[in-house]
Amino acid sequence: RIIYGDQAMFVRSRLFKRLGGFPDCEILEDIRFSEELLKMTQPVLLEQSVITDARKFMRMGIWRSLARIIGILLCYELRLPILPMRFFQDIR
Repeated sequence: RIIYGDQAMFVRSRLFKRLGGFPDCEILEDIRFSEELLKMTQPVLLEQSVITDARKFMRMGIWRSLARIIGILLCYELRLPILPMRFFQDIR
């Protein structure tokens, strides 16, 4: 039920402002925002597709990228200390 930032989330500006926009945090702002968004409304999935950048997956490899994402989400869900910031380094 979480909407991740790379999934092309569209939110009406009035609702975005009502929720206070994206939280001011170093990481996982998309997850935190979507948790608040889901308290206010039910998302609608559109049929259209979007093109996202695959550089992270291309550079790190699919399995390493997926392991990285799972590690981030596990820490978040289990309320464990967030991994070191170098783990979140910009891959671009």
